[in-house]
Amino acid sequence: MASLNTGDGYGSDFTYKTILLQSSTFNKSAELKYVTTDLEVYEHMDKPYLTATLTIIDTNNILAQTDIRGGESIFISLQSTREDSPIITKTFYITKIITTQKASASNETHIFHLIEDIAYIANLQNINRSYNGKPETVLSKIADDYLGRSLQLGNNQSAQNFKLIIPNLNPIEAMGWIKNSASTIDGYPFYIFSSLVSSIS
Repeated sequence: MASLNTGDGYGSDFTYKTILLQSSTFNKSAELKYVTTDLEVYEHMDKPYLTATLTIIDTNNILAQTDIRGGESIFISLQSTREDSPIITKTFYITKIITTQKASASNETHIFHLIEDIAYIANLQNINRSYNGKPETVLSKIADDYLGRSLQLGNNQSAQNFKLIIPNLNPIEAMGWIKNSASTIDGYPFYIFSSLVSSIS
């Protein structure tokens, strides 16, 4: 887990360049970096996508006009406070509002649960076709064709050659199914995961 607090450069390892909310209910984006107090990003060895929680204190009624229902996108750009660090960009989607608390007449605290864009995109697609080849080759093709991402492959090679038909699974489910059936030449399992500083790996 990466805990990215206030982002003001004081007592934090990261600074926020932008945290942009985009919703179909209004035509312009809303900048949330000035009202964000916490951003926690979770990496999981068994999930090829990130999850996160975003906490904001809305003092200017930014969300009053948006009618958050889930599916809104959050574009996040941040940078380490270390010198010459690259800018990291990620797109997430809101899956739910975890909690909303009214602190005063003008202040509301909102905590959102987020998933990385590839998980949201995967749920909108379905694979029903055959593949042949090494597991890592098939996984790379699915990631490229359906998720628009490139896999960063490790040095281990698989022991199998697959000939399979994917039976109506979304891309992430299909990749998990193939990954669970594959092993390296030395008999070790395969892992597919996403990290904050790179795409699915």
